[in-house]
Amino acid sequence: NLAVCHTAPKGKLRSLGFTFHWPLVSRYGGMNEAGLAISSASATFENSGPGIMLNIATRWILDNCKTTKDAVEFLKKIPKVWGESYMIVDKENTIAKVQTHGKKTITEYSDRGFESVTMQYDSPELLSFVNDSWEGQDKVHSTRQNFLNNWFEQNKGKIDEEMIKDTLKNHKHQMCSHEVDGLEICWSYILTMGKEEALVCAGRPCKNDFIGVKTPN
Repeated sequence: NLAVCHTAPKGKLRSLGFTFHWPLVSRYGGMNEAGLAISSASATFENSGPGIMLNIATRWILDNCKTTKDAVEFLKKIPKVWGESYMIVDKENTIAKVQTHGKKTITEYSDRGFESVTMQYDSPELLSFVNDSWEGQDKVHSTRQNFLNNWFEQNKGKIDEEMIKDTLKNHKHQMCSHEVDGLEICWSYILTMGKEEALVCAGRPCKNDFIGVKTPN
């Protein structure tokens, strides 16, 4: 169901984005010509009221935002529907994790060159708003986060695309997790700032290959 979209809206920023094959106006991640990249993970699918869905918010950011700060300010001010955790990075390597809910938004800027989000909030306050957690969610979240933090500290300065691919295929640490009923890997992608090619994998990276796709740089 993956659709890879090259978009050139008039008067806006060109981008490479990812969505499902049916709502082609929307995006669930990508990178624009200014070097800003965004991805997200849903922490809750509860409807917290009228607002802007993550796929439309992501598309707007790719069309309009050149910096992490610009994207963060947009996410802070819009009304939210589902609970999302966004990861945003720009060409200056400014990294922000933005945990959003209809009741509150929390932003953290990384000072170590690395951050991650999964399908659960890190914030205890935002977790208190969630009523639709699925069985095993906490285990998947904590296993992934602990593994990624250790992996980065052990390998920083020598991380390359092949190492990232191997990490995304990992079953032991729940990176490529398809054991929980209803939880599936839709796609994976590797975006490198300034590089003219992104690596994209449809479905499970443990079974499917990454292919090169031209970026808007």
